[in-house]
Amino acid sequence: KIIKNKRNYFAITAGFDNKIALYDLKRKRVIKSHTSDYKLQYLATSLKNGGQIATCGYGKEILIFDYNLNLIKTIQSETKPSGLAYSKNGKFLIAGTGTSPRNTNIYQTNKNYSLVKSFKKHTNTTMAVNFIDNNTAVSGGGDNNEIYTWDINTLKVKQKIVGVGNCVWSVGIKGDEITLGNNSAYKNHNSRGDLQKSINLKNFNISTNTNGFKRIQITNG
Repeated sequence: KIIKNKRNYFAITAGFDNKIALYDLKRKRVIKSHTSDYKLQYLATSLKNGGQIATCGYGKEILIFDYNLNLIKTIQSETKPSGLAYSKNGKFLIAGTGTSPRNTNIYQTNKNYSLVKSFKKHTNTTMAVNFIDNNTAVSGGGDNNEIYTWDINTLKVKQKIVGVGNCVWSVGIKGDEITLGNNSAYKNHNSRGDLQKSINLKNFNISTNTNGFKRIQITNG
């Protein structure tokens, strides 16, 4: 992110080194940084209220800084925030979700970043969040990769856009056939690894017979 503070321009970065850093573009060096206890991944900035910066990552909290990178607020979250954006008027901050409960939260900046609303339509990770206008949010995610536009005051859905199919959580291969499963580990930990359909790659026939197939093992991280 690039910000302008007084007459100078600065770059703000947040990364997997656990640091949020403020770069002076004129002097071409880091002038201040803050180290968290976890990897950082998302950033949002607002010119309002004197200039504010929000960042989050692999912890259940959102860190709020001013444009001089002074920590002014730590928001505790029931979910691991995933995605951040300020409204154009600077009054609201929206945060997506990376863990259960799948709440997309709205915080009011002029009330000490108090939680005002939680949108609960998404069924899985929601990393894409923003504002269409000061009263309308847009969020994308969930098992069906759906996109919602919704009123931040009433939580009423204005529009839902969704494709076909579900997230694939499990895959197996045998000869000319591939199998897949849509059971989410977050819904039922015992079902992770279930293979539900097989597809013959020569004739593209689909079958529910998955006998003899084994889920390919993966290592996360």
